[in-house]
Amino acid sequence: MGIVAAETYSSTYDSASNQRFIAGMRRDYQVDPGLYSLATYLGCQLLAAALDQTGGRTDKAALIKALRASSLADSPRGPLRLDDYGNAVGNSFIRRIEMKDGKLVDTIVKTYPAVSQFWTYDPQWFLAQPVYSRDYPPAKNLEP
Repeated sequence: MGIVAAETYSSTYDSASNQRFIAGMRRDYQVDPGLYSLATYLGCQLLAAALDQTGGRTDKAALIKALRASSLADSPRGPLRLDDYGNAVGNSFIRRIEMKDGKLVDTIVKTYPAVSQFWTYDPQWFLAQPVYSRDYPPAKNLEP
């Protein structure tokens, strides 16, 4: 208890969409949802939105274009869209683990809206940086 961590989903996020998602998971699987079940659910929601845009056409180019243009105004994690690279842009939650009603739950401490894979960095600058590896950044303890 008391651990504070960041995550892109919280079962305690207060929205009608999240409550429906949690109720469905409990009804169908007798578990509370987590990040992996949410990711699958959101993927299906985005795919359904893209298929609505294409009128059900599934040719690759049209579907990819529609998928990248799709967004969800109200998902279980809040508004969600894809960036130019196909990665999610949505809420990121700072959560603290607490005991409530005999169960460990995460309590949202702060919500950062519309967080992308680049956080606050300029995407072009970020992508121009060397990829993190065992050789970069160089270990300072190896220098004489």
